[in-house]
Amino acid sequence: MLNKICRISLFCATLLIITFSIYSQSTPLLKWGHVEGASAYFIEIRDKTEKIVFSKKVYATYQNVMFLAPGNYEFRVAAMNKYNQMGKKSRWAKIKIEKALVPSFDSSSSVAVSSTDKSAPVSIKGSGFSEKTEFFLVKGDSKVKLKSEYVSYNEALVYPDLPDNAEGSYKLIAVNPNGFQSAGSFELVVDKSKVLPELDELSPEKVETGSKTAYKIVIKGNNITANTKFTVSSSSYNQNISPVRTTGNSAEIILPAELPVGKYSVSAVNSDGGRSLKQLKFVVSDISVKEDPIVYITVYPLYNLILGGWKDYFENSYMSFGAAVSFPLARLFSKDSFMGRLSVEFEGDYVKYTAKNVSNIVDRKMYNMSAGGGLGYLLYQNDLSQSASFQMIPRITTGFVYTSLETKVLSRKRVTNSIDPYLSLSYSFRFLFAERFIVELVPEYKNYFYKTEMLKDVRASLRLGYAF
Repeated sequence: MLNKICRISLFCATLLIITFSIYSQSTPLLKWGHVEGASAYFIEIRDKTEKIVFSKKVYATYQNVMFLAPGNYEFRVAAMNKYNQMGKKSRWAKIKIEKALVPSFDSSSSVAVSSTDKSAPVSIKGSGFSEKTEFFLVKGDSKVKLKSEYVSYNEALVYPDLPDNAEGSYKLIAVNPNGFQSAGSFELVVDKSKVLPELDELSPEKVETGSKTAYKIVIKGNNITANTKFTVSSSSYNQNISPVRTTGNSAEIILPAELPVGKYSVSAVNSDGGRSLKQLKFVVSDISVKEDPIVYITVYPLYNLILGGWKDYFENSYMSFGAAVSFPLARLFSKDSFMGRLSVEFEGDYVKYTAKNVSNIVDRKMYNMSAGGGLGYLLYQNDLSQSASFQMIPRITTGFVYTSLETKVLSRKRVTNSIDPYLSLSYSFRFLFAERFIVELVPEYKNYFYKTEMLKDVRASLRLGYAF
C-alpha cells in the first residue's frame, strides 16, 4: 500500500536580497518548513507574466535562487513521498529579487569642511548610492545619523551639522538597506583656514548697452555664501557688489545699465578674507539699440456695411479703399507712460456706392471721400517670437467727408455735393513681422453728419503696410 502523501499546510519562505558583490552577507535562498513523511519536494517559480521560469525536484527544504534576475516572482512547493507521488501544491507566494548595492567612496576619500559654515552640504562622490542610503558620522564611540540628499548613483549630498567646537577629522560611513555598509570610510576634515570661493563660469559672458533695465549676471562655482562680495572691475570701473541671491554653488548679481564699454573681470571674496584664485571675464559692447519705427503706413481695401437712411437706396460696398499713417509718440516719451503709448493717426478713404433697383424711373450714383486725424492708444503688446509681435490699438478719428450724389429721374439729372464732418471709432489688431512689415485687421464704426442727418457705416479692412 502506498504511503499517504502529507499535505503541506504552511510554507515559511525566507528571501535574501541577491547581490553579485563580494560583500553579500549570505547565499540567497528560498526556505520552507519540513513536511513529515516527505522524502523530496517539487518547487516551481514563475515570473510576473506567469511564465514558469524554474521547476525542479529537490531533496532539501531550501533552494538557491542566485540565478534569478532582479524582479518580481512567485513560487510554490509540493511534497513528494518515496514513491515519487506528489501531494497538493501550496498557494503561490510572492517574492522580490533585488540587486543589492554596496556603497563605496571614490579615491579622494576626504573633504575639507569650513569651520565658519559647518552645516553647508558636502558633495560625496562614489558609487552604489540610492535614495535609501544612510550616512553616519563616526567620532570615537559616537555614531550620528546625518541628513542627506540623493543626487545620483555616484553622488550624494551630506549635511555634517558639526558642533561649533568641532576640530580634527570625522569618519563618514554609508549604509544601504539590508546592512550593506561601505568597506572604507570617508573623512570630513574641519578646515580652520580661509575658505576660498571658486568661480567656474559666468552668464552672460557678453552684455549689450542701451537697455533701461539693469543687467543680471549668474555666477557659478563653489564656496559662495550670502556674505560673498564680488568685485567687478575694468580699466575705468571698479565696484564691490553683494549678490541678490545665492545657493552655495551659484550667485546672482545686478549691474547698472550704464556700464562703460570695455572688458571686465569678476572676482569673489568671502567674509573670512578668502579670495578666489580665478577671475571670470565678460565684455560690454557698444551696440546700437533697435529703436521703434517713426511712422507706420498702410493701404487697404474696405468692406462697407451701410446703416441708417442710405441702406434703403444703396448696396453694401466692396469698391472701397483707403490709406492710413500712424506716428507713435514712444520716441518722445517713455514707452511705459501714457503719452508713450499714444499715437497720432491720419487716414483717408474712397467709397463708391451701388444703387439698389428700387424704381425703374429713378437712378442714383454716389461716392464719398473722407480725410481726418485722431489718436490711437497701444492697449496691449506681446512678442510672439524674435521676429513677430502683436499689438491691439483702439483709435478715435474725426474729419470731413466729401459726398457727391447724382439722382436721375427719367431724363432729368441732379447732382448734389456736400462736405460734412464725421466721427470714427476703430480697433486695430496689428501684426508686425521682422519689425517692419504690417498686417492689420481693423473693424470700424463711422458716423456721417450728412445734411444734418446722422448716417452710419460699419466697416472692416485688411491693411498691409510698412514701418519706417
